[in-house]
Amino acid sequence: MPTSSGLSVARKGLTGHLSSSLFTILFIVFLSLPHVVPAAPPALSDDAQTCLTCHASPGTKTFGDKTTVSVQVDGRQFAASVHGSLGCTSCHMDVKLDNHPSAQYATKRQLVLHVVKACRTCHSDRQLTANPVHQRAISRPDAQPCSTCHGSHAIVKTLARKDKGTDTQYCLTCHSKPLTRTIDGKQISLTIDEAWIKGSVHGGHECTDCHTAYSKGSHPPPKASASGRELAHAASLTCERCHLDKAVKYKDSIHATLLATGDQRAPGCSDCHGAHRVGPGALADTQEGVPCKKCHLDIYEAYRTSIHGMTKPTATAHPPLCAACHNAHDVKPAMASRSPRDMCLTCHPSYEADHRQRLPNPQAHLEMVACTACHVPLAYKRSIYLRFTDAATGKLVHDTEVRTLLKARGATNGPIGPQALWQLFQDMNEVQKVNVAVAVSMDDRLNAHYLAPKDIAVEQCEACHSADSSFFKSVAVATADPNGQEKLYEVDPKVLGSVYGAILLKRFYVMSGTRLTAMDYAGVMIILGGMAFPVLHGTARFMTRHLRQGTKKPEGRGKV
Repeated sequence: MPTSSGLSVARKGLTGHLSSSLFTILFIVFLSLPHVVPAAPPALSDDAQTCLTCHASPGTKTFGDKTTVSVQVDGRQFAASVHGSLGCTSCHMDVKLDNHPSAQYATKRQLVLHVVKACRTCHSDRQLTANPVHQRAISRPDAQPCSTCHGSHAIVKTLARKDKGTDTQYCLTCHSKPLTRTIDGKQISLTIDEAWIKGSVHGGHECTDCHTAYSKGSHPPPKASASGRELAHAASLTCERCHLDKAVKYKDSIHATLLATGDQRAPGCSDCHGAHRVGPGALADTQEGVPCKKCHLDIYEAYRTSIHGMTKPTATAHPPLCAACHNAHDVKPAMASRSPRDMCLTCHPSYEADHRQRLPNPQAHLEMVACTACHVPLAYKRSIYLRFTDAATGKLVHDTEVRTLLKARGATNGPIGPQALWQLFQDMNEVQKVNVAVAVSMDDRLNAHYLAPKDIAVEQCEACHSADSSFFKSVAVATADPNGQEKLYEVDPKVLGSVYGAILLKRFYVMSGTRLTAMDYAGVMIILGGMAFPVLHGTARFMTRHLRQGTKKPEGRGKV
């Protein structure tokens, strides 16, 4: 029987034998596997090796305009390029060792344009114009030299660029270079800085996410556009794919209405948010980033000097900017005749209690008097507006209807008089039920933005309640044009003091401000009548005293 020590020796021997056999098998398998041998560096031509004797080292060339450019060439990159098998003189054909450099150039561009002429030695016009996009790019009078897009010494095949990197990186191969497009005689830049995209809120998107018709494998010719504005609006349509809620609101705005009527000046998405440098939404809620001032600079400057514009935002309070009152996407037409009261109440809900301290009837005042009429300094003119509105919708009637009726009655020359205004109201009500609302507001939309601090608001009652108040010197009928914008017709201020005005305007009567002549006469008659009554009464009694005395019986007569 084997001893324990014998068994231990036997096990060790068996283990060693198995390990040796396993190593042998693995070694045989390894030898049978294909071996990857590192590729040898591409061989350079004798011509290139000769040039790199100098040009592999740092060096510069100075041009006639005193600018410099590096003449150092990376031999490995050149050897790995599509031109690696060529000699340097294949492109630099006029360079010789015994005459080097062979020419002097005034600028770098002059040198580049001279060298790229060699490209057509190998690349025929048929090859260069096979792609319509490439054909247009190289046929322009201001076409960029080949090296701008393709490089000079490290040129790789287009397919290699497509396989490497993202769609955006491939697009930037050309669009990071100076590219333009001419539309209606005007040049539009197609150059995109990669930093713009990375710094935008769309930094995580690829170019093809918005430019869906384009890809690494397809670059169709751009659609024809009559102008740069038309091109911008067409590009904005792609925003709907991600921002449908905003697009729906925009279509209900004055901007969309103007665009639908052919006014290309109306802003689209990229006009406010940018095209490739799209900033966060919060940027538009700052005075530095508010986009409205691009088109409405005069109004913004008025706002900037107002109490709202001068108030600094804090952690708990933020003064209103354009969108707070006019909305961001569903922007409504601005109207001088429309009181901004509802917008003001958003931030000032306790208006009635606040105004009760100095106004005897705040509700009546705020119903007809715009907030701006008192909160803008008196230096800016006010007007009285007669808003003709559809009784069913509450919207201003169309100015075409008003103009037609006025023309039919020959009332188009000069201001609308009291009788003509009354007749206009009667004529309109034969077609549809029309209401008339009166508003005291600023005479210009711009002036409505000069809001002052409340301690210098108009508090003098006589500003309105006086016979010579400037508020009642300007009167207009307010209507709306087909685009929804306000259209005004001048009215004779005498309307406010006429019988027709009293009937038509009903509740609008400003004590000591609007003077109704008929009521003045009636008041005079009442006063004179009151004064005449005691005189007439006394005179009558004096003249009839004898009659009254003759009817009296003598005292004591008739007694027994």
